[in-house]
Amino acid sequence: MTKKKSIQTAVAAGIVLGLAPFSPSNAETFTLQDATIDQIQKAMADGALSSVELTSMYLNRIAVYDQSGINLNAVPVVNAATLAEAAAADTLRGAGPILGPLHGVPAIFKDNFHIRGMATQAGLNGWSNLIAEEDATIVKAWRDGGGIVLGRTNLDTLTLSGSGFSEAFGQTTSPYTQELDPLGSSTGSAVGVSANFASVGFGSDGYGSLRTPSIRSQICTSRSTVGLVPGTGAAPEGPYEVDGPMTRTIRDLALVMNAVVVEDPDNVFNSFMPTFSERRPADYVAALTPNLAGKVFGIPNYALGKPSNSSYSFNLSPGAKAHFDQARAVLVSLGATIREVDVPVDEFIDFEEYSFTGPISFFYQIDDEYWYRFNAGNLGRFLAMTNQKDTPLLAIQRAIDQATDRSGSAKFTLELILDHLVEGTDVGPDNATFASFINQRNSITEGELFGQWMAANGIDALIMPSNFDVEYLAGINYHTTLGLPGVVVPAGASEYGTSDNPEVYLKPFGMTFVGRRFEESKLMSFAFAYEQASKTRQVPALTPSLPGETIEYSTALPPPSRPELSAPALRVAGGAKVTGKGKKAALVINGGARDASGLGSLKVYVNGKKIAAKRAANWKASVKLSALRKFVRGDAKTVSVQVVAKDIYGNTSVTTKNVKLPKGA
Repeated sequence: MTKKKSIQTAVAAGIVLGLAPFSPSNAETFTLQDATIDQIQKAMADGALSSVELTSMYLNRIAVYDQSGINLNAVPVVNAATLAEAAAADTLRGAGPILGPLHGVPAIFKDNFHIRGMATQAGLNGWSNLIAEEDATIVKAWRDGGGIVLGRTNLDTLTLSGSGFSEAFGQTTSPYTQELDPLGSSTGSAVGVSANFASVGFGSDGYGSLRTPSIRSQICTSRSTVGLVPGTGAAPEGPYEVDGPMTRTIRDLALVMNAVVVEDPDNVFNSFMPTFSERRPADYVAALTPNLAGKVFGIPNYALGKPSNSSYSFNLSPGAKAHFDQARAVLVSLGATIREVDVPVDEFIDFEEYSFTGPISFFYQIDDEYWYRFNAGNLGRFLAMTNQKDTPLLAIQRAIDQATDRSGSAKFTLELILDHLVEGTDVGPDNATFASFINQRNSITEGELFGQWMAANGIDALIMPSNFDVEYLAGINYHTTLGLPGVVVPAGASEYGTSDNPEVYLKPFGMTFVGRRFEESKLMSFAFAYEQASKTRQVPALTPSLPGETIEYSTALPPPSRPELSAPALRVAGGAKVTGKGKKAALVINGGARDASGLGSLKVYVNGKKIAAKRAANWKASVKLSALRKFVRGDAKTVSVQVVAKDIYGNTSVTTKNVKLPKGA
């Protein structure tokens, strides 16, 4: 018997993709909900999952939960080439080369990063035709590591504010409850990752825009040292702006950091940082350990509402305090020592008024005046990467002219940037005063007010709680202003209700590990140890698993080698028909699937929902009208039909078509 016929016989016997029948010793299950990067790669290596299948699953979830149904509105723009990118990743895998642990993994990107061939709006109506001709450095690094781009996520307009509303795309809502403010500005990426619309998300952070939405969505993130992750091709790009990944686990975070912390000759902060090898370890993952023996963590007294050297007192709500006490107990159980401390620099920051005195009084100019001046100076570089060769003046004016009443601080910011452009007071990283400010800030963070103080007192990191009521992280401006790294990890959630809405809903709590410059690896290790011991993340109740998101398979036999890499040819008929009457009435859709090697599997989805389908060269799929009406609007004229087919070697193809509904449907 030939190899092809033997595999076809195995398929007929139920041995899909050359895998043996199930037994307790060789049975494996892949579940999309909260799947880690390692679990995805294992299923792909075992031949049970392809990148095309994975991407299709995420697209179906977006169709069901994000752009219909509860309408989370986290991923308003899907990359038209995402399935082609997934297919290319599968072809490369089939031919042998694997680009790394991110190979074929989809990610979503905040709408302020340039993605080649897509508009970069930053949530602005006036930038809808701003098509990127180059990838931002972080996007290129993701692709170089084997990752694919699934789509763009919603944000606060121009990343300014913290509620997840943009004038271009509207409001993003929480996957936990519609009553819960998802916070921002990297709202769409946080919600999308939490709701399992992608494996990884990317956002940016000026004053908490990675951290606060991550805590609200019970995911992890790293606000890295300013400059560590290059910001080329992102807007805004200021003296404290940081770009970075958002994931559901710390290990996934470390895997992504390995890919996106890269050298970039255009990184505007190169001259303010040590050499590349001194900035990052060879492998962020290798540093992860569940052991905290001998580690010492400090908690600023002001963050506990206790008397301190700070003029500000951050009072935790009872629920937040309970979670923080539990988190402290976990850290102690892992071998850590916790001290309540006064950090010297706290004396010179008024967190409530957000003002600076004494040796850091110059911080105000960095964080206010020079933020606007620096972004004005950066705008020309940002626009040069697009098809619109407008002058910065014209681009800003167009955004102002098309701003809406809800643009708020974005319009105000655009007007200030415009003023600097008109007056010629915009600056770049080579501006002497700006450079002096950044160098002074670095000296402060490494000196006796912070870095030297931590070393002298044997403190490995500070830990900062979030707060339910203040909707804020203790110290969020604290390590933002100082340009320090912070790693966020979920730390529980409490049930809340209101007099207006007695329905109980979850309100998440989180914790941030803050350290010295370029200590991201240590902070992720601390967060990893806590995460592994606590396991507090909860899957969002509003976005449960869909049919077809669990794959059961066996590993008794290895996946077949691929003598050919051609995926099945698919066809969907342009129309559908209704068969049967009454309770038996059903919508029937048909089409064709051809593959010389033989079909291994075929799945059909309508508006993202899987329906029953018969695997055959002339396939047929059906769904009862009573079920169809639960996820298709009564006035709908068409439905989106997606067909995913895999041959016996694992080569996968997908096609999507809008199919006209017949009368009676």
